[in-house]
Amino acid sequence: MTAETTSVVVAVICGVTCLGFWIWLVAVPVARSFDGGLRRTLAVVLSTYTLMIGIGIGSGIGLLVAYYWDRIAA
Repeated sequence: MTAETTSVVVAVICGVTCLGFWIWLVAVPVARSFDGGLRRTLAVVLSTYTLMIGIGIGSGIGLLVAYYWDRIAA
């Protein structure tokens, strides 16, 4: 197994684990908090939107660090 393959496997495992925890700790309680199908659906959609914004901000910061790593490490 090459280093690149190991990195991909670790990233996939981390992603699946984080998605599972998000469903368990956020999506299920949010869906149970509301009555009616439309309200539950909207609550889960807004929670998903918030999750995507967080992932985008984290990815942006990670890409900036990777891009400027030679300046940061020096």
